[in-house]
Amino acid sequence: MDWKKLFNPVILERGFDYHRDKKAEILNLSADEVNAVVSGSDDYEVNIYFSDGEIEDMYCNCPYASDGNNCKHMAAVLYMFENLKDHPILRDTEVESLINNTSPEQLRGFLINAMKYESGLKERFIRFIDGENGNINIAEYKSQLKSLIKKYSYHSSFNKL
Repeated sequence: MDWKKLFNPVILERGFDYHRDKKAEILNLSADEVNAVVSGSDDYEVNIYFSDGEIEDMYCNCPYASDGNNCKHMAAVLYMFENLKDHPILRDTEVESLINNTSPEQLRGFLINAMKYESGLKERFIRFIDGENGNINIAEYKSQLKSLIKKYSYHSSFNKL
Protein backbone atom coordinates (compact mmCIF):
# COMPACT_ATOMS: atom_id res chain seq x y z
CA MET A 1 0.00 0.00 0.00
CA ASP A 2 1.56 3.27 -1.14
CA TRP A 3 -0.47 5.62 1.06
CA LYS A 4 2.01 8.52 0.83
CA LYS A 5 0.81 9.37 -2.69
CA LEU A 6 -2.52 10.42 -1.12
CA PHE A 7 -0.88 13.41 0.55
CA ASN A 8 0.68 16.72 -0.46
CA PRO A 9 4.45 16.55 0.32
CA VAL A 10 4.21 19.42 2.83
CA ILE A 11 1.36 17.66 4.65
CA LEU A 12 3.38 14.42 4.68
CA GLU A 13 6.32 16.25 6.25
CA ARG A 14 4.10 17.79 8.93
CA GLY A 15 2.49 14.42 9.59
CA PHE A 16 5.92 12.84 9.98
CA ASP A 17 6.85 15.58 12.47
CA TYR A 18 3.72 14.79 14.50
CA HIS A 19 4.58 11.09 14.37
CA ARG A 20 8.22 11.71 15.36
CA ASP A 21 7.07 13.91 18.27
CA LYS A 22 4.72 11.09 19.40
CA LYS A 23 1.59 13.21 19.04
CA ALA A 24 -0.43 10.32 17.59
CA GLU A 25 -1.95 7.61 19.75
CA ILE A 26 -3.73 4.62 18.29
CA LEU A 27 -6.80 3.80 20.36
CA ASN A 28 -8.14 0.87 18.36
CA LEU A 29 -6.52 -1.25 15.71
CA SER A 30 -8.06 -4.00 13.61
CA ALA A 31 -7.53 -5.50 10.17
CA ASP A 32 -9.96 -3.05 8.59
CA GLU A 33 -9.83 0.04 10.79
CA VAL A 34 -7.52 2.29 12.81
CA ASN A 35 -8.92 4.76 15.33
CA ALA A 36 -6.54 7.29 16.81
CA VAL A 37 -6.26 10.64 18.47
CA VAL A 38 -3.64 13.19 17.43
CA SER A 39 -2.68 16.09 19.68
CA GLY A 40 -2.03 19.34 17.86
CA SER A 41 -3.53 22.74 18.52
CA ASP A 42 -6.42 20.55 19.72
CA ASP A 43 -7.03 16.81 20.04
CA TYR A 44 -8.27 15.42 16.73
CA GLU A 45 -9.97 12.08 16.13
CA VAL A 46 -8.71 10.13 13.12
CA ASN A 47 -10.34 7.04 11.61
CA ILE A 48 -8.80 5.14 8.72
CA TYR A 49 -10.70 2.33 7.03
CA PHE A 50 -9.08 -0.45 4.97
CA SER A 51 -10.40 -2.92 2.44
CA ASP A 52 -8.17 -5.71 1.12
CA GLY A 53 -5.11 -4.00 2.61
CA GLU A 54 -5.78 -0.69 0.85
CA ILE A 55 -7.10 2.54 2.32
CA GLU A 56 -10.80 2.77 1.60
CA ASP A 57 -11.61 5.98 3.49
CA MET A 58 -10.12 8.40 6.01
CA TYR A 59 -11.68 10.82 8.48
CA CYS A 60 -10.33 13.52 10.76
CA ASN A 61 -12.36 16.12 12.61
CA CYS A 62 -9.84 18.93 12.04
CA PRO A 63 -10.87 21.96 9.95
CA TYR A 64 -8.45 21.13 7.10
CA ALA A 65 -9.91 17.63 6.65
CA SER A 66 -13.44 19.02 6.98
CA ASP A 67 -12.77 20.78 3.68
CA GLY A 68 -12.14 17.40 2.03
CA ASN A 69 -8.36 17.31 2.35
CA ASN A 70 -6.11 14.55 3.65
CA CYS A 71 -4.47 16.16 6.67
CA LYS A 72 -1.26 15.88 8.68
CA HIS A 73 -3.14 14.09 11.47
CA MET A 74 -4.09 11.29 9.06
CA ALA A 75 -0.50 11.11 7.86
CA ALA A 76 0.82 10.93 11.44
CA VAL A 77 -1.49 8.00 12.18
CA LEU A 78 -0.46 6.22 8.98
CA TYR A 79 3.24 6.67 9.83
CA MET A 80 2.55 5.20 13.24
CA PHE A 81 0.49 2.36 11.77
CA GLU A 82 3.27 1.61 9.30
CA ASN A 83 5.72 1.20 12.19
CA LEU A 84 3.31 -0.89 14.29
CA LYS A 85 1.85 -3.25 11.71
CA ASP A 86 4.89 -5.55 11.84
CA HIS A 87 5.11 -5.55 15.63
CA PRO A 88 4.90 -9.21 16.77
CA ILE A 89 2.15 -8.52 19.29
CA LEU A 90 -0.06 -6.96 16.60
CA ARG A 91 0.34 -9.91 14.24
CA ASP A 92 -1.39 -12.07 16.83
CA THR A 93 -5.13 -11.61 16.46
CA GLU A 94 -6.08 -13.43 19.66
CA VAL A 95 -7.34 -10.91 22.21
CA GLU A 96 -6.29 -12.99 25.21
CA SER A 97 -2.76 -13.24 23.89
CA LEU A 98 -2.59 -9.49 23.35
CA ILE A 99 -3.80 -8.84 26.89
CA ASN A 100 -1.50 -11.46 28.43
CA ASN A 101 1.53 -9.91 26.71
CA THR A 102 0.78 -6.41 28.01
CA SER A 103 1.76 -5.04 31.41
CA PRO A 104 -0.96 -3.96 33.89
CA GLU A 105 0.37 -0.38 33.67
CA GLN A 106 0.02 -0.37 29.86
CA LEU A 107 -3.49 -1.82 30.07
CA ARG A 108 -4.54 0.74 32.65
CA GLY A 109 -3.14 3.63 30.57
CA PHE A 110 -4.80 2.34 27.42
CA LEU A 111 -8.15 1.89 29.14
CA ILE A 112 -8.06 5.38 30.65
CA ASN A 113 -7.28 6.97 27.26
CA ALA A 114 -9.83 4.83 25.43
CA MET A 115 -12.56 5.86 27.87
CA LYS A 116 -11.68 9.52 27.34
CA TYR A 117 -11.97 9.40 23.56
CA GLU A 118 -14.41 6.61 22.66
CA SER A 119 -17.97 7.64 23.25
CA GLY A 120 -19.94 5.08 25.17
CA LEU A 121 -16.98 3.00 26.35
CA LYS A 122 -16.98 4.56 29.82
CA GLU A 123 -20.69 3.77 30.23
CA ARG A 124 -20.17 0.20 28.97
CA PHE A 125 -17.33 -0.24 31.46
CA ILE A 126 -19.47 1.05 34.34
CA ARG A 127 -22.28 -1.34 33.38
CA PHE A 128 -19.77 -4.19 33.15
CA ILE A 129 -18.30 -3.43 36.59
CA ASP A 130 -21.79 -3.05 38.11
CA GLY A 131 -22.80 -6.39 36.62
CA GLU A 132 -19.64 -8.12 37.90
CA ASN A 133 -20.23 -6.68 41.38
CA GLY A 134 -23.92 -7.65 41.40
CA ASN A 135 -25.00 -3.99 41.53
CA ILE A 136 -27.56 -4.24 38.74
CA ASN A 137 -31.01 -3.39 40.04
CA ILE A 138 -33.29 -5.58 37.92
CA ALA A 139 -36.46 -4.06 39.40
CA GLU A 140 -35.27 -0.58 38.38
CA TYR A 141 -34.49 -1.77 34.83
CA LYS A 142 -37.91 -3.44 34.54
CA SER A 143 -39.61 -0.27 35.75
CA GLN A 144 -37.69 1.84 33.21
CA LEU A 145 -38.53 -0.62 30.44
CA LYS A 146 -42.24 -0.61 31.31
CA SER A 147 -42.19 3.17 31.33
CA LEU A 148 -40.58 3.29 27.88
CA ILE A 149 -43.03 0.76 26.46
CA LYS A 150 -45.96 2.69 27.89
CA LYS A 151 -44.57 5.99 26.61
CA TYR A 152 -44.08 4.76 23.04
CA SER A 153 -46.93 2.29 22.72
CA TYR A 154 -49.31 5.14 21.88
CA HIS A 155 -47.31 6.09 18.79
CA SER A 156 -48.92 4.66 15.68
CA SER A 157 -45.55 3.70 14.14
CA PHE A 158 -44.70 1.68 17.28
CA ASN A 159 -47.95 -0.25 17.10
CA LYS A 160 -47.22 -1.33 13.51
CA LEU A 161 -44.09 -3.18 14.56
